[in-house]
Amino acid sequence: MIAREARHSTPAAEKPPRWRPFQLAFILLNLAGLVDKTDPDREIVDLLFFPTGGGKTEAYLGLAAFTIAHRRLANSGILGAGVTVVMRYTLRLLTLDQLARAAGVVCALELMRTEADYVEDGHQLLGELAD
Repeated sequence: MIAREARHSTPAAEKPPRWRPFQLAFILLNLAGLVDKTDPDREIVDLLFFPTGGGKTEAYLGLAAFTIAHRRLANSGILGAGVTVVMRYTLRLLTLDQLARAAGVVCALELMRTEADYVEDGHQLLGELAD
């Protein structure tokens, strides 16, 4: 019943997304390791365990979004393009849901990159591909 109602709801009727404290903490704790190539945290693998519906996907998609944007800003031309994040799913039931959420993040980043607020003197502030 809930799924049927969700399919027929309008975007305006949806509750705005909100970050959970653990998601923000997870993202903030991992930023240094993503930016600094000499950070000792790069040798650590984190296991994120929360029950179903706890917000794990948003936590790692937040890091993925940061990593994609950081790569675009830190590297010009072709060095800022290409594969930045690889995701692997072990449960087939989750694959389509996770794919849809990841695609939403990537599309939102692309919309931000091409908006006028992110363009200065004809150059995109979030990176652009070399001609």
